[in-house]
Amino acid sequence: QDASAVALRPLRRALSEDPGNCAALDLEETLAQQAGAIDRLDRVAESLARCPGGRETWAEQRSRRLGPGVLVRYWRGRLDRSPADPRAAQRLADALVSAGRPEAAEDALRERLQAWPEDVDAWRRLGTIASEAGDEVGARAAWRRALDLDPSDLPLRRGLALLGGREVLDGVLPAPGPALSGKAWTGPASAPLATILDAGAAWLHPDGSVTERVRTVERIVDQSGLTEAGEFGLPPGAELLALRTHKPDGTVLDAEVSGSGDKRTLSAAALSVGDDLEIGYLVATPAERRGRGGAAEPFYFQANDSTLQHSIYVVRSEAAPTFDGHRVEVPGRPWKGQAAIERRDVPALPGEPGAPPEAEYLPWIQVGRGATLADLARSIADQLAPRVVVDAGLSALAEDARAAAARDGARPGQSALARALWGLVCRRIRGTGGSLAEDASAVEARGEGDRLLPMKAALAALGIRATIVLASGPSASSEPRRFPRLADDTDALLRIEPDDGPALWLATSVRYAPIGRLPPWLCGRPAFAIPEVGGDATADPAVALPKCRASLDTPEGPDDHRFRFVLSVRPDGGLDGEGQEVLGGFEAAAARTTLDQLDDVQRRQAVESALTSDFRGASLRDARFEIGGAGGEPRVELDYRFGADDVARPEGGGRWSIPLRTFALHLGDRYLQLAARNLPLAVTGWQRPVFEVEVRLPPGAAVADPVPAPLALDTPFGSYGRTERRSGNVVKLHERLLLPPQRVSPGRYPDFAAFAAAVDRAEDERLVYTLPRP
Repeated sequence: QDASAVALRPLRRALSEDPGNCAALDLEETLAQQAGAIDRLDRVAESLARCPGGRETWAEQRSRRLGPGVLVRYWRGRLDRSPADPRAAQRLADALVSAGRPEAAEDALRERLQAWPEDVDAWRRLGTIASEAGDEVGARAAWRRALDLDPSDLPLRRGLALLGGREVLDGVLPAPGPALSGKAWTGPASAPLATILDAGAAWLHPDGSVTERVRTVERIVDQSGLTEAGEFGLPPGAELLALRTHKPDGTVLDAEVSGSGDKRTLSAAALSVGDDLEIGYLVATPAERRGRGGAAEPFYFQANDSTLQHSIYVVRSEAAPTFDGHRVEVPGRPWKGQAAIERRDVPALPGEPGAPPEAEYLPWIQVGRGATLADLARSIADQLAPRVVVDAGLSALAEDARAAAARDGARPGQSALARALWGLVCRRIRGTGGSLAEDASAVEARGEGDRLLPMKAALAALGIRATIVLASGPSASSEPRRFPRLADDTDALLRIEPDDGPALWLATSVRYAPIGRLPPWLCGRPAFAIPEVGGDATADPAVALPKCRASLDTPEGPDDHRFRFVLSVRPDGGLDGEGQEVLGGFEAAAARTTLDQLDDVQRRQAVESALTSDFRGASLRDARFEIGGAGGEPRVELDYRFGADDVARPEGGGRWSIPLRTFALHLGDRYLQLAARNLPLAVTGWQRPVFEVEVRLPPGAAVADPVPAPLALDTPFGSYGRTERRSGNVVKLHERLLLPPQRVSPGRYPDFAAFAAAVDRAEDERLVYTLPRP
């Protein structure tokens, strides 16, 4: 913990009792390095020489006093014993270079390459040593061989190109000069930017990796464009070629990259309205998937915030590539070499609220080779396989689940074991979502993180088969993709397959999620399964998630959000209310996760805030929360009492009116923000409220208007039902909405607007009643 002075005393005490303790010696060597204690390092290195791997530390310490010859002899021995050891060859070459023997260093690396000709690092090092020795021909030959083995090595590719006096992909894209000297085309649509040149080149290599070059010239049209273009996020791993501000008087200002790590932010220098901003960079995409395959990033031929005066996309490939595109004609016959796709004077497509991801409506093209869904699934399976190893902690978790399921004395089946295990996992592992890059054992030990891998590993310990399924949720693009990406999948599921019952779906990212049901927002969405270790890796991984279309004829289910209100109207227009909310299924799971993070005061404040949004001046008098269920079928019940003044308003002549609703749905406010749309409307949430409202009017009150006819709207967009019943001065209302996630095309937007407006009109109706005169 960076406290050397505190650590040294107990460490010395441990070594006095056990002088040969290798772990303690390794710690003491670290502390001696921090303190720069050379004499102590010598003594510790002598002791470490008797520990596994300690001879290397001993040799390094001896070389500090006696020179690199010690390391040469040590690594020479290591390489003789194991000619295929890549580290031994590299370290021996470094030691020989330090000893002034570069020719011998090259011989050591060539010895390694005879055992393993595909060692990219050895070829790189060989080229560097040859270059330092003045052998430029040998250096280039070694570097070209390294680049053949790893075409995604962008620094090496740039270095070789610059040795030849050119940059990577020079001459492929139009130069910025003509674009800067010409007149900018702003187009008919108003946009904050005018992109004079939007150029991209993709060089597809034989292994599927891609080298891309981007060059853009943008003119700042107004202040919002200045805000948008003033900072630019450089992609991870990219190398900046140009970031220049071109002033109208010909002045050119260069800027530098700011930020750190892979997330770098570029800030243009002295950028103002009317200036031109030139951006250029290189980026390499390795072939990460199994097999030989990969794809470039999609290239868009239209933008929301900018006109495109000249767009050009150049593809270079040594073999016939595969194209994917949306609203762009792609080459239909096999070819190799170089091809370009161009567009000119493309107007901006103004953004609209509630629009889906751009890939669904903007024209784009993508190039690649291989990179199928099976390739992606196998690649993910390779990464996850070592992360679900069952250790002692996960074994204990499985045994605890076995004991919990067997409390009734009977031997539990696999379905009961899976439910008991999920209950334990929900209680012991907190958090929503997380990273699949963490081992299941680490998440279980910490008690926080993603529950997917711990659940799968513990199921394996119980002998229960479970498959990971990745699904694309309603917020992701619905456009079919030839080259799938992991980023397109928003939800991870487990499909548990017990031997004593049907398959059980489980959304592990939702703590306390019900087991055995698919989340309603994923009904019918695209998904694919990750193959198991030892399974059939050639099988089609695509999974057809079941559809769950609901209508007013569908019985109320556990995922409905049920409200029950009793509202007693006072003669002065105020009311006293009793409310009850019952949540089940996934809504209950989400609510319970939120409630667990709030104390009683915060819970009451949240309820009162919700009440005041629909009952002006409401004050909460009492609230009670009941949280039940664990991982099987969660349930949350909320009961409260409240009061509100001036809810009813006088209409004159002894007539009064009150809104006949509780929490308004406000579909128009949410979705009808435009009179007409050019882009689709994305409805990404799942809404299933059910209202039971009983209004008790003051004594002697009489309802003035007749009972309205029941309203039942069953449309392709959703369903809404409203029924009103009366008995004396008591009015009862039943209201239900079913609104699933969907995409509404511009052509069907008027029909959707009519549905939403009909719902809002029904909710805007007021109950008119009369009171006897005093």
